This record gives sequence, C-alpha cells and structure tokens, in this order.
Amino acid sequence: MIYLDNAATSYPKPDSVKKEVLNAFDNLGGNPGRSSHHPAIAASVKIFEARNKIAHIFNSLPQNIVFTYNTTYALNIAIKSSYIYGSHVLISDLEHNSVLRPVASVTGNSFAGYNMFDSYIEYGPDERRHKVITSIRTKLRPLTKTIVCAARSNITGTSMPIREIGHFCRENDILFIVDAAQSAGYDDIDIERDYIDALCVPGHKGLYGPAGTGFIAFSQHAVSSGRISTFIEGGSGVASLDIGMPIDLPEKLEAGTLNVAGIAGLVSGIDHITDIGIGKIKKHEQDLVRHAYMALSFNKKIKFYGYSPDSPILLFNVIGTEPEDTAALLSQNDICVRAGYHCAPIAHKRFSTPSGGAVRMSVGYTNTLNEIERFVECVNKI
Repeated sequence: MIYLDNAATSYPKPDSVKKEVLNAFDNLGGNPGRSSHHPAIAASVKIFEARNKIAHIFNSLPQNIVFTYNTTYALNIAIKSSYIYGSHVLISDLEHNSVLRPVASVTGNSFAGYNMFDSYIEYGPDERRHKVITSIRTKLRPLTKTIVCAARSNITGTSMPIREIGHFCRENDILFIVDAAQSAGYDDIDIERDYIDALCVPGHKGLYGPAGTGFIAFSQHAVSSGRISTFIEGGSGVASLDIGMPIDLPEKLEAGTLNVAGIAGLVSGIDHITDIGIGKIKKHEQDLVRHAYMALSFNKKIKFYGYSPDSPILLFNVIGTEPEDTAALLSQNDICVRAGYHCAPIAHKRFSTPSGGAVRMSVGYTNTLNEIERFVECVNKI
C-alpha cells in the first residue's frame, strides 16, 4: 500500500509511538491530577512532560497548553471561549469547516444587520502574499475583534504570512487564532515571535501522535487579555468545592479525564520529529511533491490547483474523470488519496475546482521516491 493521505492523518505511526501507547496502558493507568497513588502520579508526570515539550517547540508556557481531542475541538474552544458578543470575526478564504462553522455559530452570521464573518481575507498564489495585509485592511471593521486563519491550506498546502498577520493583529488589539493542522511538525512556528494568541494543533498529523489528540498553545498575551472564558465545565481535580471552573489554565479549559495514552503517544511523536529535525522532514516532503508535480505537468489531461513548491500537498483532477472515480482507480492500485471537497468549500471556491471538488495527494516523511513514481505512473494511466 502507498499511503498519500497524510493531510488527513499521518500513517504509519512510528514504532516508538505505538510502544509508548501500550506502555501507558500498562504503567500510566491512573487519572492524572486526581489521586496521590503511584499510577495517578505517573500519569500526571507524563502529562506535565507533554506540556513542557509542546511549550518548548512552540515557545509557549507549559500551563498555557490545553489538551483537546483534535484541531476541530481546539478551534471550537479557542473561537468560542474568546468570542465577544456582537463582534466581527475575520477569516481567510482558505479555511476548513473547523473554522467556518464555529465562527458562523458564534456570530449567527449576522448582528444588527451586519454580516459578521462572510468577509474573507483574500488570498491566492504565492506571488500575492504581500497583498494579504492590504486585504485585511479593506475587510476590517470597527467591531473586528478576532482573526482566524490557517497557517497552510488543507487542500493545497498554500501558506499564509502568519507572522505579518500576527503583527498586524497585535498592533490593532485583535485576537489572532491560527489553525496549524497542516503546519505543525512541518513549519517553524513560534507563538511569541509570530504574535499568535491561540495556536490550534492536531496530535495525529505532522506530530505523528495517535488519533484523538490535539491541543491549544495560548500566548501569555491572550491569557492576560481576560478574553478566555470557560468552554466546558466539570471535574478538574482542582478547587472541587467551587461552583465554577478554576480561573487559571490549563484546568480552566480542561474538564474530565484526559487521553493519557494518546498524550503519551504524542510525546513520543514529538520526540520522533525532533530527532529527525523539522527542516529535514520539510525538505523531504517538498521534494516528493515537487517531483510528482514536475512529472505530471507534462500530461495535458491533468489540471492542478494552487500548486506551491513549498507544499507537502498536491491538488489535481484528471480532466474528464470525476475526482471520486480517480481516487477509486488509485485505490484499486493500493494508492490512498482523498477526493471531494475536503471539508473546505470556501477554499475550493477560491481555487475554482469543479463540481465534485478535486483529488488531494499528501505525503509524509515515510514516503519514498519510488512510491511517488508509482503514483505518477497510475495517474498517467488514468
């Protein structure tokens, strides 16, 4: 099998991750932060280790790392816990439904006659990156209090100028939330340097952790702003006699039992990519996608959308063949890709894909040049 659907979830997971998950079931069986017996303390130590490693990679503080199930939960928590009633939220035209839907939910898409979020930061090919801040200025409103955008598109891998947007937000007292689903483990991200207030990250993609893991890395600026309210209430292991949730992170946004085995696996995934080096991972994946693009670009029956030379993703269609049919034919040859709209309708609209969407191939560090050549061969046959 040739797995080219890493934008959905990375596969295969490193052996070290699988071993650490099993080890957690055997040796980290307690509920972290709830008891003083050995299994609970061992689980708490592992959770603390995870917060520290994540904080180190993204330049946050350990106490500002909030664990979630995935990026979708992280984005929902970041958006909904910080939303100011009646305010305007600006998003980009590359967004996944994990941004589009919660923003639509909190704004109701209207307030006092105003459309509160359907005004996108306009973006396109890389040569237009310098126009992004200009687009933000034209879309800004007096009530704009939050900007949410993906660091990279989930359908093309196109990157946004996060640092420039973050600097603009900080200068204009706007909370900046970043979807790092396709960027964490691939790009160098520093929430302080890049002025990011809430970085929403999956554990199961570029960090090579298990499914059902993710987190938010908050900046100290966001914590000090007073805008982060509780999102879920319940047991926290802290201040049990109080009717409300604890006032401090991470317990303020974490209720109930954490996914200890998953987080333990995530720690191992982070160790894995740290040992390899993010720069090395990025170059390998870029080279593979670039090779596929160059090899297929000679075929006039193949149309590409939003190709970027620094992307680990290739979005395309075989002209005259429905995307789902292309994916099914590739699957018959044991090649795994994803077709359709990839939960990103406004991004597909931006790149003008046809009805039915497009086919997405996305590589990981374990993919090889031979696998890419096999993929190219099969697409050419289709």
